[in-house]
Amino acid sequence: MAQIIAELDFTGVTLPTGVQTLYIETTDIYGVVYTLCTNSQDWTGMSLNTFLNELLTCINTGGSGFIASNQNPILQITRDIDIALFLGKQVDVYYRDGADTIYLASAAWYEVVAETTGCASCYPYDLISCYGNYVIDLDLQAATDYTLIFTDLHGNKYSQTVTTEADGSFTIRVANFPEGFFTPDFGAITVFINNVNNQTVTFTIGYAIYDCLTLNLNYTTEIA
Repeated sequence: MAQIIAELDFTGVTLPTGVQTLYIETTDIYGVVYTLCTNSQDWTGMSLNTFLNELLTCINTGGSGFIASNQNPILQITRDIDIALFLGKQVDVYYRDGADTIYLASAAWYEVVAETTGCASCYPYDLISCYGNYVIDLDLQAATDYTLIFTDLHGNKYSQTVTTEADGSFTIRVANFPEGFFTPDFGAITVFINNVNNQTVTFTIGYAIYDCLTLNLNYTTEIA
């Protein structure tokens, strides 16, 4: 068994209006359809956050074993299941308008590395210790506010709010941290990234999904 995850991004999606039945479905490699849930109601005038909460409730009470969380504008879905059944597959949210199928969002399933391989859930991010700020390149949502939660080797916690650039990167500002914090002498620093709902977000590097960073500071450019 493993944990799989899909992140449905509803950024810029035109929500349905009127009475429509929404379907949230996925298939496995044998073509078996898993209906996470269906929801029929009048969606007119509904905000995106309310819409996502409706889908969240639908999935979490649908009895499919999948678990959803609202990370507006992303709906994150997870389940402990055999990842091999879903490799190359995706989850879809859609409704039917007459003979047409209108897809609102689709996302591929990924395996959560920390739950399945024994690997660390934090991505090791190497940095050169210096007196300037640090730019972190990740695939986060563009122009979005996040709160960074830093934990040092002794368990001390610090936080900082950042706004991502158009490419999803953000800058760690070194001011207001203890002297020497961003040096090898302080040891590795763990960083969790929370959205405006105070939920930890995940990010993808290569084909793996992580939920935190481990900042490894070095004095030279010779990074292993």
